[in-house]
Amino acid sequence: MNDVAPVSPTWWRRQRAWLAAAVVLGVLAFYLPWRINERELDRIRPRTAIAAATDAQAWSDYEGARWRIVGVRRDVAPVGTAAEYLHAEATRLVIDFEVIPGAGVDAQRLDQCKGRLVDANGRRWEANFPARLSTWMMRQRFNGTCGSRATGEPATAVEGQPFAFTHAYLIPSDVALQDLHVDVFFPPFTTTPKMGTYLRFASPAPRD
Repeated sequence: MNDVAPVSPTWWRRQRAWLAAAVVLGVLAFYLPWRINERELDRIRPRTAIAAATDAQAWSDYEGARWRIVGVRRDVAPVGTAAEYLHAEATRLVIDFEVIPGAGVDAQRLDQCKGRLVDANGRRWEANFPARLSTWMMRQRFNGTCGSRATGEPATAVEGQPFAFTHAYLIPSDVALQDLHVDVFFPPFTTTPKMGTYLRFASPAPRD
């Protein structure tokens, strides 16, 4: 029976550059497709949370502006108001914000912002939706956009000055409000320096 000759140290020295390159290529073969997939997901939806300040009076920086929640109100949405919703009755949650634009952030940019609620189970609700809720907001002269008012007193966000806007939600009446998060976000492919970010507030206690 012939014994297999051991690989000599000289062979390892000759091959070490190739072996190192093979390891790098192997890592890149797994990493690059993963990174491309992650980037595409970031282009599709906001996935990376930026935690807002927990102090009710504090401002939080996001996309060149400063943001805060200044009030939350809750009431029962009757059947007629929630007719396009899945539930015969719902809770209407009205959240008032202020935003201070930074240098180079204009009203048109701010008006791209959207809002959503997310509960502990990952359920999500879009701000100012469905259409009947948007109609209700207009009747109440609430401003649902983040940089310029379409109803109520005409006003436009100005650099360095607080601008008020409101988001409203219809949610099932049995949702625990203390478990909700309030998100503000922009189209995910527009956020910098990282795509797909959003600003997340813990839901303040409502004033019923």
